[in-house]
Amino acid sequence: MLFRSKLSFIKPEQITAFLKNEYPQTAAVVLSQLRPEQASRVLARLPTDFATDVVDRMLRLEGIAPEVLARLVAALDGGAA
Repeated sequence: MLFRSKLSFIKPEQITAFLKNEYPQTAAVVLSQLRPEQASRVLARLPTDFATDVVDRMLRLEGIAPEVLARLVAALDGGAA
């Protein structure tokens, strides 16, 4: 849960801005690592069609490599992870 704790300090607006330029599967991985209340705030800011696709992909997520999570956190945090 190290990634979840690092992501909890990033503002939902910043996460939303990052995810708007990403593929739905990337957004699904990121949102799966957030606390539910934080993920719902981000989802509410995304375009409806995109958010629906993201949720669908979240439902089908399986194991995520720690290296992938580390790179995503670093990108969201401006490279500081």
